Amino acid sequence: MFIVMGKFLRFQPIFLPKIWGGNHIEKLKSWDEEVPQNCGEVWLVSDVNSQETYQKGTNQTLSQLIDLDVNHAFFSPSFRKKYQKFPLLIKIIDAREDLSIQVHPNDEIAQKKHGCLGKTESWIILDHEKDAFLYLGWKNEMTRQEIQTASQGGWIDSEINQIQVQKNDLFFIPAGLVHSIGKGIVLGEIQQSSDVTYRLFDFNRKDANGHLRDLHLEESLEAVSLDSYTTVKNNCDSIESQYFSYSLHKLNDNETIEISNNQLFWLIEGNEVEISSYEITERVTKHEPVWIPNSFEHVRVKCNGIAHFLTIQIP
Repeated sequence: MFIVMGKFLRFQPIFLPKIWGGNHIEKLKSWDEEVPQNCGEVWLVSDVNSQETYQKGTNQTLSQLIDLDVNHAFFSPSFRKKYQKFPLLIKIIDAREDLSIQVHPNDEIAQKKHGCLGKTESWIILDHEKDAFLYLGWKNEMTRQEIQTASQGGWIDSEINQIQVQKNDLFFIPAGLVHSIGKGIVLGEIQQSSDVTYRLFDFNRKDANGHLRDLHLEESLEAVSLDSYTTVKNNCDSIESQYFSYSLHKLNDNETIEISNNQLFWLIEGNEVEISSYEITERVTKHEPVWIPNSFEHVRVKCNGIAHFLTIQIP
């Protein structure tokens, strides 16, 4: 094992085909890797067991790097004290079809049933077809019996808000909130490091072998929130939660701004930017999240053209 010093942390993405996946991910940028057909997700930064993204140019996972970073070159002392594994999963989702209507467990349920973190997440809309929408939250307060009846009867989607999206809209999805990504949407997802999802309804969709996909009705009913949800969108440029916080920034042509260390930087629009710290300058391309190391100071971002990017902090 070794640590690559004096560099921003870059990651080797993982591409995952899905039965609902489209062909937009391969068009987002010039990937170094071959993108499979019907690629529904690309995991850009992950420390999820069995799906860890390696630090580029090494066979080193994030948890291994955290363990080896005894001099706190990459992660602050408080970060290493709190986390043994990287606590966030960063991905892009391309929904050619509606995803299943689903809920995610909170930390308590996920730890009890699966021995892992819960799944609170947030979305930023990267692209969408005309009139594309999300399923997000109950229109009215529901009982568990009403949810079960609607799921088994096949009309549960009519009980959920349909919210049209615009590019760069932000949405916060706490564990327990019923939701689905509608067809024709490409979005970035920032979430807890967990891959636990409970399907409440799947539009009677069949897998590649012609079988209906499994539902998780009992688990969903335990995890789901019963409260109604406002249809007012997050008309803002930042999200804050106990698991992550992030902000959306716009950088104009030849503009330079300073950002903090100990965070993820994710360019979501624009060809590339320059990130520098003293004598170190590197070019970062679109959809290539990088970790700004603890040892870097006076970190500056500059671009030619207009760029939009996220800065993602871990409490």
